[in-house]
Amino acid sequence: ETDPGPRQNRGAVVIKLIIPGQPVPWSRPRHGGGKHFNKAEHARALNRVNWEARLAMRALAPLDGPERVSARIVFAPPKTWSKKLKASCIGSPVMVKPDLSNLLKLVEDGCQGQIYVDDKQIVAFGFIEKIYGEQPRTEFYVERYEALKAHRVVAAE
Repeated sequence: ETDPGPRQNRGAVVIKLIIPGQPVPWSRPRHGGGKHFNKAEHARALNRVNWEARLAMRALAPLDGPERVSARIVFAPPKTWSKKLKASCIGSPVMVKPDLSNLLKLVEDGCQGQIYVDDKQIVAFGFIEKIYGEQPRTEFYVERYEALKAHRVVAAE
């Protein structure tokens, strides 16, 4: 399935980013031999997010205003679980490590320079969830905050 790229939603540009595979959390840089380095898994995951963000934006310039992000982080059930247990947990919350905030941080950092200029532009969160699903992936949505704010003001009048 090919994603058509950024689209309009209530006047706001919505950028949908889907990163297939088991989600990877942000990890602290390690120190050794007088140097700082990240785990190889962290670096690969960050590069993958950056690549997927580049594809999602096509040739568009990164957004430069305030943004709202939403995320759905989907984990595959453990392989040791029975088929019945796996089937019953689909859509249920994942309440084990890694932490939701660390999973989100890696995606936020990986989108810098591609979807938005800097992650400091994220001023609001929409829905954010960590659930079990059949296909592990990270879904990340970015919307212009100002357009959403204008929509709320008109709706409230």
